[in-house]
Amino acid sequence: MAVTFVPALAGLELYRPGLPIEEVRRTYGLERVVKLASNEFPLPPFPEVRQAVLDAVDGLQRYPDGHSSVLREALAELYDRGPDQVVVGSGSCELVYLLALAVLRPGDQAVLPAPSFSPYRYVTVLCGAEPVKVRLRDHTHDLEAMAQAVTPRTRMLVVCNPNNPTGTHVPPSEIARLVERVPDDVLVVIDEAYVEFVTADDREGSLDIQRAHENVVVLRTFSKIYGLSGLRTGYGLCAPEVREALDKVRQPFNVNLLGQLAATEALKYPHRVAERREANARLRDRLAARLAELTRAGQAGTMLNARVCELYQQGRERLRAAGAELLAEGAASAGPTAGTPTLWQAPLDAAMARPELLTEVFGPSTLLLRYARAEQLLAFADALEGQLTATLQAEAEELPAQAELVEALADRAGRLIVNQFPTGVEVGPAMVHGGPWPATSDGRGTSVGTLAIDRFTRWVAYQNFPRELLPPALRG
Repeated sequence: MAVTFVPALAGLELYRPGLPIEEVRRTYGLERVVKLASNEFPLPPFPEVRQAVLDAVDGLQRYPDGHSSVLREALAELYDRGPDQVVVGSGSCELVYLLALAVLRPGDQAVLPAPSFSPYRYVTVLCGAEPVKVRLRDHTHDLEAMAQAVTPRTRMLVVCNPNNPTGTHVPPSEIARLVERVPDDVLVVIDEAYVEFVTADDREGSLDIQRAHENVVVLRTFSKIYGLSGLRTGYGLCAPEVREALDKVRQPFNVNLLGQLAATEALKYPHRVAERREANARLRDRLAARLAELTRAGQAGTMLNARVCELYQQGRERLRAAGAELLAEGAASAGPTAGTPTLWQAPLDAAMARPELLTEVFGPSTLLLRYARAEQLLAFADALEGQLTATLQAEAEELPAQAELVEALADRAGRLIVNQFPTGVEVGPAMVHGGPWPATSDGRGTSVGTLAIDRFTRWVAYQNFPRELLPPALRG
């Protein structure tokens, strides 16, 4: 094709949402489907909201209010702001894009948590700016590291609270201290799409931070606890100058008629929001307790992001195009993972250039890559933002030389497995992969010592493993 596209697109992968339930039913011949892929609230809109939407259907031939005036006034009254301090968008995600378009220029930097909501990075790259990713610490924003990452080139800093996908909540008092350290010319975006689920007493603390600082924007949405994902309506609280800038870069009529009406009606029922928050907390605690039981029983190693066989098959050609070579097939003969690829070898440059492709195709479930040097292994673990399992395997007499690498990987990988093999047994090089706990044999010998650390489930186990090789936190 003769048409060329902006260079930034070459480094971006298409955002792929979870499959629609109807498509899953058709594809797999299922009657009942429980969808967990898109963080959607399982309950429908409030009954009064449903009726308001039905009553408005006959007016769909008209454009909506281009300024979302009624909704903005309702939000302004709720939060004790002026309407000029409220901005409304097609979900809070659109507002993230608009904010980046309004403040980021080529060569600028945006400080972002990692892992977190992927559009933060996408829109930063589209603007020609540099995403500066700051790794989470214990699945939570490392606010100290984020403050230190701010440079004279920084124009935007994002705090996702609660964080997507880890679900952790940072107390607003800590965010306030971060804001005090950030220069006034850096836009601080506090994305609170899930704030209504927070049970802590200080969940509304960000509002005081925003009121006191013109460079702070708080984003929220009706997509989650209100059950209105399909109508794509979100909002932000900000300084009037920010609202004016976003009104200049947004498209006309960016929030549809039904979305405006449904959101305005939903605000009238805060008691229903409280009921949903309390019910969600009860079920969350129940699920956490059950998963903890499974983990203690050693049965929870494969609970994250398993993909079915069809997806692996579709991903083969895409991986080959990225320079990967299939070395072996999976041993499973039944079930959803039967016949799936379990061992791939890829040039490091190709893998590092497109980590999103690798995790997108496989998720943290079967990808296995070989490396020649420790620094390469660490670099790829950083690039994949703690999503994968790192596996080291070496002869017993060689393993002590890997102590520093073991400690570094324990801090970077989502899961760490170290297998110690008898002297004289030929073993493979260091690897990174994702998914179930690997067998303690690589086909050429059985391990005599094993260390396993799972940061996702906070589960640790080791057997016949040299004490001097344990990370310091485990030596006591």
